[in-house]
Amino acid sequence: MTAPRSRTPLRGYPKSFKFENRDQLEEYLSGDRITCLLCGRSFKALASHIKLIHGVGEAEYKDRFGIPWRTGLQSAATTKKKVAAGKRKMELPGERERMERIRKESQAKRIEASKTQRAKAAFLVDEYTDRAIGVHGKTELFDKRAFLTALEAGMTMREAAKHVGYSLSAIHEHKRRDPAFSEMVSQTLETQSFADQARGQALGERFERALRKLFDQGYSDKDAAHKLGVTAMTCNRRTKPWRDAVNRNATSPEQTNQDKPADKPEE
Repeated sequence: MTAPRSRTPLRGYPKSFKFENRDQLEEYLSGDRITCLLCGRSFKALASHIKLIHGVGEAEYKDRFGIPWRTGLQSAATTKKKVAAGKRKMELPGERERMERIRKESQAKRIEASKTQRAKAAFLVDEYTDRAIGVHGKTELFDKRAFLTALEAGMTMREAAKHVGYSLSAIHEHKRRDPAFSEMVSQTLETQSFADQARGQALGERFERALRKLFDQGYSDKDAAHKLGVTAMTCNRRTKPWRDAVNRNATSPEQTNQDKPADKPEE
């Protein structure tokens, strides 16, 4: 009979700190085993241990010690072995298709979970902030109103970012950290003229509706482009699948049977 595992923490445990930077976290995960910060014992992975022995879930453990939500509770060596095993498994027949299905399902779950976004680890928020407002040595807060005003004036995202003195990647960092600002950017882009949207590759649903209306009225791509202020190629990329669908419907078996003359009755 196997002796029950001891639940008594080692001396100095449980710990009561939170990781303050990426270096500390990487040092914690490096090596062949990862130490449980609740009892001091080391394992290849912690998920099962903390749940069975300490009654603590992964989310609670990560929140308690400031570990980012997407960081796995396993040692670097274990992660490396799993990656290698996964690559070997991908060579099996049908495995790539199965993994692609799993990837899409996981992506859908992440999108759903993002609607109730958990707070990021404090040091990650600081990193994003430094990367976003530390461009070219800047220390002042990002002027969101000035950026939106530039978009309203017809500038592209890249041009507006340059106008306020930031890189486009810094703007995207702000959008990721501030959903309200991201929504304001989307709404402002949607009010731009189609010509300005096309320059910034930001044509949205309003353009699709306007082009579809002209398409249904029989406008050619060239005439629709002239009316909307964009290039004919811009219209053609969107109208081609519509035109193909019309052609398929026109040559469908039902349509063919309707077009065939009725057989003459036998005399």
